[in-house]
Amino acid sequence: MGTIISSNQFSPSNLSAPGLYIVNKPPPSFIPGVPTNVCGIVGTASWGPLNSPVPIGSPQESQTQFGGITAAALTDVHDLCTDIATAMMQGPISVWGVRVSDGSDVVATIALKDTETTPATGITINGLYSGTAGNSISVVITAATVTGYYNVTINGFPGTHSEVYPNLPGTGFWTALNNALANGIQGVRGPSLLVRGTGVDTSATTPATGTFTLTGGKDGRSSITTAELIGVNTTYPGTGIYVLANLSPAVAVMWVAGLTDTTALAGIQTFCDANAIRTGMAFPTGTSTTTAQSTINSVGVNDMEVSYLKDWIYWNDTVNGVVRLIPPYGFILGLITALAPQDSPTNKRVRGVVGTERNNPYTGNQPYDLTELGMLENAGVMVITNPIPAGNTFGVYTGTNTSLNNAESPVEYAGMTNFLDQSFNATLGIFVGRNQTARPKDPLRRDVRHALNTFLQGLKDGSQIDDYEVVCTFAQTGNPESGINTPSTIAEHYLYAYAAVRYLSSVRYFVMSLQGGTTVVLSKAA
Repeated sequence: MGTIISSNQFSPSNLSAPGLYIVNKPPPSFIPGVPTNVCGIVGTASWGPLNSPVPIGSPQESQTQFGGITAAALTDVHDLCTDIATAMMQGPISVWGVRVSDGSDVVATIALKDTETTPATGITINGLYSGTAGNSISVVITAATVTGYYNVTINGFPGTHSEVYPNLPGTGFWTALNNALANGIQGVRGPSLLVRGTGVDTSATTPATGTFTLTGGKDGRSSITTAELIGVNTTYPGTGIYVLANLSPAVAVMWVAGLTDTTALAGIQTFCDANAIRTGMAFPTGTSTTTAQSTINSVGVNDMEVSYLKDWIYWNDTVNGVVRLIPPYGFILGLITALAPQDSPTNKRVRGVVGTERNNPYTGNQPYDLTELGMLENAGVMVITNPIPAGNTFGVYTGTNTSLNNAESPVEYAGMTNFLDQSFNATLGIFVGRNQTARPKDPLRRDVRHALNTFLQGLKDGSQIDDYEVVCTFAQTGNPESGINTPSTIAEHYLYAYAAVRYLSSVRYFVMSLQGGTTVVLSKAA
């Protein structure tokens, strides 16, 4: 019988007894690409935890987790569920939603009482989260089929499921209900996703039956400020946008719903640069191209992660039964999230648009000419128009960021660069701490080359990059150009690798030449 040993624990010098030793050597590592169809949205809502990242995979989940679109959205441009809905219309994406508040949010409550002549409160039921969605939650107490026991049903707001806690004993009912809501009932159901109990009075007698609806819940959105939306990173955990850092899967695109305050852009830019996240800043409604250019010049942002978004969008809010004029975040940045990192949003269709400020369904069209579109393109402003070069449909016409470096200005440049950075960052750390030799054929450098070459070749084969070159070799004595790792750098515990990646180039100018007439001479044979 032999002994099986992991390769990182095996040392021949540790062997003393004769025998069979099987050393398991791990296969070469590889680099999995990180997902890029993940966005982070910060905004206000009628339900959900505050300043906590909540994963959303469908509009239905935004209803459950944040209370969905309500009448409050009609007067609140920062409504989180509106931006989730419009972003998810653009393609298969995942969302990290972050709810913020102005501090006036209140949890809905109801006091449940006993059956005495002067009823006593046996327990106070509170919404799990603050918000007006809690005002739709009711507690139904009925007698169970077993004498002396009660069934309790928690009915939530639309999008949630009723929660049934059966056969709670009449003796000690209030404590039993409190424990059931907090911990669940083994073998029946888990803790409540809607409410919790507080203030148990064990002296209260058997419960009054009936339906009891929570009241008093408030959203905390009526006077939200830019500072509350952006949040801080000076506390732990952070708040606002800073909640979106270091998540898994990582955020590729982020924005603050409805924000048009450019004074916040410097802080957002710093955050996005530090976390390799693309973002945008919408102009207020009614912003002309001239005003947009003036604002851009005064703000002075020059960054591949940042674009401006112009013209608000008319969108059919089926929940409230009205066509609303809303900021373009969900439409443009939702599309960018849904696209592969190498793809430009230019000339791509946008879904769910009824009209724009310039393609106005009520006052008529004020179309852009090529000169004005060129001004927006050069300034890093993305805009939705109809038509686009592809035809008569609403789509993104321009697709640049605010970088003054023309090589970086296409929106997809930051998309691919961030994708590569994040993919390398998520995997290459496994090589730290491993041993390296000063021999030309070093196993560690070979493994690094293999990981990088395999990953980049896969991108090339998948038409995500044009070509690449990887260097992680040893510079032989007298021939420094033969590699980038030298005896001295190796002795100082450094390992160098270099990858040159040529990106795909999106077509921005398609020039078609035509020569027609009876006198045209063709080059092909008759």
